[in-house]
Amino acid sequence: TGAGLTYQWYSNTTASTSGGTLIGSATSSTYTPLTTTAGTLYYYCIVSGTCTPSVTSAVSGAIVVNPTSVGGSIAGSTSVCTGTNSGTLTLSGQTGSITRWESSTVSDFSSAVSTIANTATTQAFSNLSVTTYYRAVITSGSCAAANSSIATVTVAACGPTAAVISAGTTPVCVGTATSISVAITGGTSPYTVVYSNGTSNTTVNSYTTGAAIAVTPSVSTTYTIVSVTDAASNAGSGLSGSAAIVVNPLPTATVSGGGTVCSGAPLPNVSIALTGTAPWTFTYSNGTTPATSSNPYIITGATAGTYTVTSSVVDANCTGTASGSATVTVNAVTVLNGQPATMQTLCQSATPTNLTVSASGTSLTYQWYSNTSATNSGGTTVGSSNGGATATYCLHLQPCGVEDRAVIGLP
Repeated sequence: TGAGLTYQWYSNTTASTSGGTLIGSATSSTYTPLTTTAGTLYYYCIVSGTCTPSVTSAVSGAIVVNPTSVGGSIAGSTSVCTGTNSGTLTLSGQTGSITRWESSTVSDFSSAVSTIANTATTQAFSNLSVTTYYRAVITSGSCAAANSSIATVTVAACGPTAAVISAGTTPVCVGTATSISVAITGGTSPYTVVYSNGTSNTTVNSYTTGAAIAVTPSVSTTYTIVSVTDAASNAGSGLSGSAAIVVNPLPTATVSGGGTVCSGAPLPNVSIALTGTAPWTFTYSNGTTPATSSNPYIITGATAGTYTVTSSVVDANCTGTASGSATVTVNAVTVLNGQPATMQTLCQSATPTNLTVSASGTSLTYQWYSNTSATNSGGTTVGSSNGGATATYCLHLQPCGVEDRAVIGLP
């Protein structure tokens, strides 16, 4: 209060009524501080009147003007492969404090927004399966929050997207090499392919799509894909298909039978047992090459000789091997070709003429007999000496059942 009052406001960077800066337009009893410049200022007023001295008001409280929130920009937008991936986003140029980070699978954050409790200027991501968007929320003092620019992490299926395994439809024989192949789409060639035969896995490195993979299965086998990885170590997806290879066993022929008979007796059979799929063809030792669906194949009444299969055995599918042999032996019937000498009359202890027979046959053995009558039956086996007034000697010839007897008389 007073007469002829005038007012002059001052601003100061400290809470002091001295050393302030005169505010030229602030000459009324009321002053509204400007907020065009961010910072903290204190205000006071010097009042002058007709009478002296002038009086100075107390310094005001701090007037804090916060800068407008600025979201800044995020560096690190990138494209990654689905599955195993990672990276870091970095915020810069913001004004204010980071309140939080946010992510969304919608580019304008109109939905599917997730809050991330992170107040640092960096934000990590890892193992994303879909394209994801990130932003930071910045608040400067009491000012309205501002959003940063949006960073995009684009997720794509970088590795192979399809791998189909296949094989030919023609059966193979045991020991015959064939092949399977894998049709791969996407990713970066060459690939690493791991396939299974149902028992174990096999890895093929530096593989190009559709190339033949040699396999030699010993039994019918179905092959499947375990994994496909491209040159950038990106794992494949969409693995499908199987390769079934039918393996036919090799046929065999095993010879058996035969035997030993006497001439005139029924001849034995030779049997050739077969494995595999009918019909079969083969050649056996007499030069015959039958084509047969009979198993076993029988050579009825085989003539004398040794029988073997002299060629490979071929069935409806494959070529195989033969084994075994059969021998047919036909022994000749025993025949006497020369009889003993006729009747001899000798003195006791005299030396008779040797009795001799000649015979033909197989594996002949000789046995002489003596008899008291001129007959070739009922005799006595002759040992090392002869006895009796009259002796008759009989010879048995074997093995085929023919015999003859020689008679000699002693006076």
